[in-house]
Parts: sequence; structure tokens; C-alpha cells
Amino acid sequence: MGNQSWFTFVASAVFEDTVFVGDAVFGVKLFSRVGMSYYFDVAQAISTLEKVKTYAERGSSGILSHGPFANNVRLAEFVDLSTRRLRVIRELVFEHLLRVPLSLEELAGNILVKLGVVANVENILLGSAMINSIILRLMEECMLYNKVSGGL
Repeated sequence: MGNQSWFTFVASAVFEDTVFVGDAVFGVKLFSRVGMSYYFDVAQAISTLEKVKTYAERGSSGILSHGPFANNVRLAEFVDLSTRRLRVIRELVFEHLLRVPLSLEELAGNILVKLGVVANVENILLGSAMINSIILRLMEECMLYNKVSGGL
């Protein structure tokens, strides 16, 4: 795949007006169970969501890894939902970071609870990857810095 990300590769596999979007787009039921998408690169995820939205606007349906087949209208709704959820999580990360220093796992757990989702080990570990990516972006955008305390 070269420099092409998995999200871009998966989201661009169009066959007869159907796009396999994989984990790039989550539906309502999955969000209610896991709280957040499993984006390892938030910048790339945003780009992929924009591409999937373009496919939906052109009339393509979508196949989600963990969800239903979605016609173009429903696919656009799922993209919007995924985009809104990403923004909400980004805001929650920023708010939490301004209040008190937390470990990545503590931050993930707090955000999952705020989203109304069970903060179990699986959700915390999977959500931590996305939160880590958000933190890295915030460090670039807002000139935040990290602090390691208490040794490793």
C-alpha cells in the first residue's frame, strides 16, 4: 500500500456504487457500546471521513465493518455522526488536559464515562490510541507539552 493509509485504502475500494468503509465510520449502536472510533491517526481519519462523505453525496452506499449496510443517505448520516463524535472527544481531551494531569488510560476512562459508555479494559485500550493521536495533534496545534512524572 505504500504511503497510503489503511483507512484511505479501505474507503476507496468502490464497487458498483458501494464503498467498504471498514472501521472508518461507526454507527449509533457501535458508538453506544464502545464510545469512540479506533483512529490511530486522527488527521488521516478526518481526511477519510471527508472522502467517504463525498462518495455518499455521489450516491454510493456503504458497508461498515461493525454495522449495517447503509444507503447513501444513511452513510452520510454515519459520517456526520463519526465526525461529530471525533470533535466531541477532541474537546473532552482538551478540557481534561487543562484541568488535571492524567495518564492516557485514566483520560480514556474518564472520557468513556462522560460519553455514557462502560469504561472496561477493552474500550480503554482501544480508545487510548485515538486519544493519543488527538493529544499529538493538540501538541502541534496548541503548543501543549507532555510531562512524565514518577519514573517509568
